[in-house]
Amino acid sequence: MEMKHFIKKMIYRERASSDDLIAYYRRKGIRIGSNCTFHAPRTIKIDITQPFLIKIGNNVEITDYVSILCHDFAWSTFKTEKGEIIGSNGPVHIGNNVFIGEKSIIMKGVTVGNNVIIGAGSVVKHDIPDCTVVAGNPAKIIMTYDEFYTKRKKNMFWRRKCLRENILIVKASFLPKIYSEIFSTFL
Repeated sequence: MEMKHFIKKMIYRERASSDDLIAYYRRKGIRIGSNCTFHAPRTIKIDITQPFLIKIGNNVEITDYVSILCHDFAWSTFKTEKGEIIGSNGPVHIGNNVFIGEKSIIMKGVTVGNNVIIGAGSVVKHDIPDCTVVAGNPAKIIMTYDEFYTKRKKNMFWRRKCLRENILIVKASFLPKIYSEIFSTFL
C-alpha cells in the first residue's frame, strides 16, 4: 500500500475512500448493490442504528453531505415530558441507477424508484416513482427522466455550438497555428 494512501486510511479509517465506506456500511448490515459510488465519503451519513432497514440498489451515486435516515430522535421529547419512549422508524429502499445530489436528505419510510435523479438540497419525505427527476423541500417531481435526458442533450449541443463559435472567433483573430490545431481536436 502506498504511504500516502496508508496515512489517509489511518486518519479517515472507513471514510478514506468510497470503496472503504461502502465496505464499512456492508459490514454494519446495510445492503448495498454493485457499482455504487459515494463521492465524498467523509461527508456522507447513513443511519446505522437499524441497518437492516436500508437497501441501496446497483449503480447509485451519492454526493457530498447526503444523509439517509431510517429513524428519528423525536422520542426524546416524549421521554422528557411524558416519561415514555415512543420510537419511530421505517425502511429506506433506493432503487437502481439513482443519483442523489449534494446535501439531500432521504427520510425514513421512503422508497426511491429506479432511474431517479434527486436534485441538490432535496428533502425526500415520500416515495419517488421510477424514471423521475425530483427536487426541493419537500422533494417534488419536476420532470420525467426522459424529459431531463432530452433537455440535457439539447443543452449539450447548444454548449458545443457556442464553444465552437467562440473558438472560431478567437482562432480567426490571433491564435498561432499550433493552438488552432489543438482546439480543432475538440470540435
